[in-house]
Amino acid sequence: MTVDGAVRRLPRQGRSAARVADILAAARRLLQTDELTDLTVRAVAAEAGVGPASVYRYFADVDEIVDVLLTEHADASAEAVHTALTTTASRTVGGVFEAVLRAFLHLYATRPDLTVMWRSPVLADRQRRHDQAADRAIAGEIARHLVTIDAITDDTPEIRERLSAHFDTAGALLGAVLRADPATKPILEADLLALVRHLGSRY
Repeated sequence: MTVDGAVRRLPRQGRSAARVADILAAARRLLQTDELTDLTVRAVAAEAGVGPASVYRYFADVDEIVDVLLTEHADASAEAVHTALTTTASRTVGGVFEAVLRAFLHLYATRPDLTVMWRSPVLADRQRRHDQAADRAIAGEIARHLVTIDAITDDTPEIRERLSAHFDTAGALLGAVLRADPATKPILEADLLALVRHLGSRY
């Protein structure tokens, strides 16, 4: 079992990397099924078309597989936000919010697997708590950036709380955008952009 979400270094090239990718993809598929009540190494192995020994070659247990999936989402989100903050020329809160929002829209367009909530109640709760912690870290980075560009005067606990609340509010509408049918999606995206601009004006 892993400690504090730490996972072993996984192969990034060759057949081993492809096998790990297959195992993780199998775990994602299982986590999205209504029938799942628990995730097991044997189930992941069967879904991936390999033997359990192949899974154990790369992962100590099922918790480590879950940790990798959770960390992958958090890392992808953090990287998207960091890139948005370091490349945007905007020096306003609203402009920064919009840059971050567009980064998430691009991330989830290219990685739709990251948008699916897990069906297992226990693991879905674990996913939710992990996402909340990642969101708080992102709010902290946004706050620091806003101070750096003089868009806000100080990075205080109150500011971070507001950022987190606004981030959650925009995130809820972002979820609706991602789930919308193609005809409705552009309308909701425009609403979402209007919302983040409004939230930015509150600072």
